[in-house]
Amino acid sequence: MPRRRNEEPENHERWLVSYADFITLLFAFFVVMYATGQQDIKKAEEFQKNVRKQFNILMAQINVGGGGANSDPAQGITDALANPKAGPKEVGAAVNTILEGQMTEKERNEAIESLRTDSNGVRMSLSAQNYFEKDSFKIRTEALPALRKIGGVLERSNRALVIEGHSFSKRKGIGKDSWDLSALRANQILRYFVKNHDVNQNRVVSISYGSTRPVVQENIQQADKKNNRIEILIITEDLKL
Repeated sequence: MPRRRNEEPENHERWLVSYADFITLLFAFFVVMYATGQQDIKKAEEFQKNVRKQFNILMAQINVGGGGANSDPAQGITDALANPKAGPKEVGAAVNTILEGQMTEKERNEAIESLRTDSNGVRMSLSAQNYFEKDSFKIRTEALPALRKIGGVLERSNRALVIEGHSFSKRKGIGKDSWDLSALRANQILRYFVKNHDVNQNRVVSISYGSTRPVVQENIQQADKKNNRIEILIITEDLKL
């Protein structure tokens, strides 16, 4: 009777090799992910900004009944901006997208204090110190490039506009107190848009609120900057002024 060969003992440590390979690959994966995240933060932020911009374009098209595979995104924005059926959110998205395409982030931060929507429409706040000399109603030359770009948006909207003046000047005299100064500043901005852009003078008014509507109540360092302002209200309803 032939003798059976001695069976080789089972190796109970074979799994260690596969486990070590797996851990090595996993470690390499996380190293690559970490390195990519550290090096491409700016690229990722730029990518997110572009995605957000394209999303705004798409939403503007959808909300005014447009959109489609062959639609022109620029046409969709124009429709959202000019269509009387578009609400504050749609018009706000269109205004935001156009300004993002025309201004760098630095230019926009300097030109526009805030852009928000309310029940009446889209409200754009401009810091007075960026557009006027202190206690003056003359428009600064340095502010003209920003006003040209904002005027282009208002021209395309073809909507009723309200230019609000807010001032907290403590000086006395004609044209220097809060009521007069905010009125003169609002009128200057109104005249600029009517004269230099195709803004219908029958669809735009200016209002002086003086110091009655502060954004910041507390006596802090930034209060004057935020409270001294021009607010441009793009009315989303087809109203006659």
